[in-house]
Amino acid sequence: MGRRRQAGPRLAEAAIDQLRPGWESRLAKRAIEACDLRVSKRRVRRWLSTSEVWEGIVRSQTDDLVKLVESLEAALRRDRRQRRLSDTQVRDNAEALLNAIVAEFLSELDPSLAVNITHYWEMWELRELGRGQVEIRQMLEDTGRLHDALEALPRPTGRALEHGFEDSPVSAARLAVYLTGTSRPPRDLIAELWAEPPDWLASGSHRLLLAAAEFAAAHDVPSIARAIFERMADLAAPDRPRWLARAALAAANAGDGQGAEALVDRARSIAEQPHGFVEFCVALISEDPDVVLAAVSDELLDSEQDRAMALVARAQAQDLTGRLDDAIRTLDDLLTERSDLTSGLVTQARLLAKRATEQSGDSRFADLSKAKERSLAARDERRKWRGPSAEGAGLAAEVAFNLGNVDEVLRIGLPRAEGEALEERVITRTGQRRSSSGNGIGSSRHCPETG
Repeated sequence: MGRRRQAGPRLAEAAIDQLRPGWESRLAKRAIEACDLRVSKRRVRRWLSTSEVWEGIVRSQTDDLVKLVESLEAALRRDRRQRRLSDTQVRDNAEALLNAIVAEFLSELDPSLAVNITHYWEMWELRELGRGQVEIRQMLEDTGRLHDALEALPRPTGRALEHGFEDSPVSAARLAVYLTGTSRPPRDLIAELWAEPPDWLASGSHRLLLAAAEFAAAHDVPSIARAIFERMADLAAPDRPRWLARAALAAANAGDGQGAEALVDRARSIAEQPHGFVEFCVALISEDPDVVLAAVSDELLDSEQDRAMALVARAQAQDLTGRLDDAIRTLDDLLTERSDLTSGLVTQARLLAKRATEQSGDSRFADLSKAKERSLAARDERRKWRGPSAEGAGLAAEVAFNLGNVDEVLRIGLPRAEGEALEERVITRTGQRRSSSGNGIGSSRHCPETG
């Protein structure tokens, strides 16, 4: 790092010596036009005229980039047209303008000097990143920032993205920043991303596609999850029958039975022999509890990837075949292994509440208390990644009502600042949820986590 810092003034001076007179105005004008920004050329020209700017561009350490964007952002804020924009918009404009300035600057240099600027290739790659380039650069260099991003995602998404860093670190960082670096609703994010998927995602690592598909599934956007799983199969990702089966589940979840059937046929035709996961998905789509129980094979239970999904489905099928106690025990075992599995938490909470209606005394109180605990745990876990937490909150409010605790019902179900709900009032919808959600195996297709 020291050598690069010492080289900054010398390289910056040599680079400026190669530029023709009036380069500040010319470069400012071309960069502004390239970004199509409404900002004063004079203001950008003055920013370009400082030695600190050129030394920072030449060195291009991460902290230099941060300072450059911050100083350019401050310069833009002094323009009355930029002051009308939000902080995020001004930040995006500063990053885009810095990219354009670097590109125009490098195009005017003699190649022999350009390649001696140590950051040249890195910046050329960062030109293509678009929004969030500084955050992406920081994430690539700071494992702590990467860990924080993965923690803010559904577990299957984070796991796929973590593996994606092994294949394509820049694209993986780009996806992580996109999915976590904004307060916009997750459903809108994934819909916008897949409406016009960039090449680095649509034709990139299958692990990045899997991360995006799991994100869509977790946030209950089955049409997009289906499209991405199909894309994975089309790109010949390893184990193509699996991804076609996941696409079939998503199609069934979206109400497209014919589409699900066609995808299952494709998966079976590709598989060289009976494929355990494909047949398990077929069983889930059938919603026949006996078929599901038969499809939960030792192969699935021994698979780290499939075990959680298989055990949740087994518990639901056990309940529907009159084995409620067995179903609750199945989920106890699973939640001992995976206390953060919200599909298991919500399913067991429902089953415990169901069993409580057939009991009295201490047993009833114990089941309802545990059901409330599981529901609130599911709510809190989903909130970590901005998932659909109203399901857990609504169920907890129902259970609190059955326990006779009206104050707790209000606290759980009313929005802030009246209570703890992040979304609309959940206590006004609990009756609808009780009649519509049920305990059927079909709900396994709605589980945010698949493993």
